[in-house]
Amino acid sequence: MMPAQCYCGSHLPFSECCEPIITGKKEALTAEALMRSRYSAYASIAPEYLMQSTYFSERSKFTEQDLSDWASENQWKKLEIISIKNGQINDSTGEVSFKAYFQDAEGKNQIHHEHSTFIKENGKWFYVKGIINPQKLSPAVLIGRNDPCICGSGKKYKKCCGV
Repeated sequence: MMPAQCYCGSHLPFSECCEPIITGKKEALTAEALMRSRYSAYASIAPEYLMQSTYFSERSKFTEQDLSDWASENQWKKLEIISIKNGQINDSTGEVSFKAYFQDAEGKNQIHHEHSTFIKENGKWFYVKGIINPQKLSPAVLIGRNDPCICGSGKKYKKCCGV
C-alpha cells in the first residue's frame, strides 16, 4: 500500500515530508517548509506542534484547544503557495503568502488567504504572525470593482473582498 501523500501538496508521502517535522524528528530548514508543516499540522490535527512552532511572544494569543478545535472543525483540501520572500536556510527572517482551501463545519468551501512572517532563532524557524486577506491592505493591488475577485472566489471584486 502506498503511503498517503502529504497534505501540503508536495507529492511526497506524509511520512517523508511534513510528519517528521511535526513529530520533531527533523527541523524545517526554511520558512516555507515550516509553513507547509503547519498546514499539515492543521490537516492532521497536531495542535501541540502548532503551538511549539509559533514564536514565543505570540503563543499567549490562543490555546492548544483553540487550535485543535479549528483544525478538527474543518476539512482541509489544498494548500497553494503564492509567494516567498527570504526564509531560506541562511536567512533569519522570511515571508510566505498562501491560500489554504478548506470546507467548514457547515459544508461551505472557504479560502484562508494569509501573508505570514517567520523568524529563525538558534537555527529553528518560528511562525510570528499573519495578515489575513493581505490584498485588502495593499494599495498596490489595482483591480476594477467588476473584475473577478483576486481571492479566487469566483465573485466580482465589489461583492467579495472589495466590500
